[in-house]
Amino acid sequence: MNLRQMEVFHAIMRCGSVTAAARQLNVSQPAVSATLHHCEAGLGMKLFQRVGSRLQPTPEAKAIYGEVAAIFRRVDTVGRMTRDMVEGQRGSIAVAGTFPVAHGYLAEATAAFLKLRPNVQVSIQSLTQPELIDRVVNREVELGITYGPTFDTVLATETLFKVAIACAMPTGHPLAEKAEVQAADLLDYPLITFAPQMIMRAIVDQALRGAGVKPEIRVRVALSFTAMVLARAGAGVAIIDPLLLETLPLPGLEVRPLSPRAEVEVVMAHLRDAPLSQTMERFITCLRDVLSRRVEPPGWAAS
Repeated sequence: MNLRQMEVFHAIMRCGSVTAAARQLNVSQPAVSATLHHCEAGLGMKLFQRVGSRLQPTPEAKAIYGEVAAIFRRVDTVGRMTRDMVEGQRGSIAVAGTFPVAHGYLAEATAAFLKLRPNVQVSIQSLTQPELIDRVVNREVELGITYGPTFDTVLATETLFKVAIACAMPTGHPLAEKAEVQAADLLDYPLITFAPQMIMRAIVDQALRGAGVKPEIRVRVALSFTAMVLARAGAGVAIIDPLLLETLPLPGLEVRPLSPRAEVEVVMAHLRDAPLSQTMERFITCLRDVLSRRVEPPGWAAS
């Protein structure tokens, strides 16, 4: 039996007549009869006997029906799965974000997405910007949310928003009394800033050079969160990307905007030559919705 013959056999077994089977398969009655005839001839045995106006399956037909029915249950399962994938209800996606994004807005977007599509599996990686770009380029993740600009020509990027660099200090610190911290104010305190290889360091250094300021650097870190914890513990004034604090406030830490103003882009990146899956498109819709409700604290709000 080929697959078409199995389909006709399965339909007749379920419907009890050639006419009803033809209606279910959306073909003509003669077409169903011809397929059944060829099937029986090829098998060398009868599958149905006519009793009155209905077809009665032979013992041989009953013997093979269970196996054929199992095949079509699998076919139905595949059909449901593909429909769910088209509608973004099933499947898996892999996304990555730099630390503040992954633990903030990306996590919020994932939670909102899974409430709508609980059968989708989501993989989230928290990475540095170079690691994230490498994972996207090598197709290990489909989408990355990172700091821009990115210069890899195989990537398509879109700026989602910008965030302003800020200063963090413990509650009660003298600089916490100011509405904003001038670059020159940092000369009086040890500084916690980014390691030289981090993209944020170049932005911070440019802002401080522009103000003619060269503060004492006490600690270099890879992540803003590390700098925040150090600042709260009294290790110095931290230069940070305050993005994580928008979704995860840290008690005992004060944050003030840095003047002159320095901003960094947050961009969405994916492979230029690889269309996003429909499930990922729906995830991005959830991410945009979360970002549309983004509220920055007064003073260091960015565009």
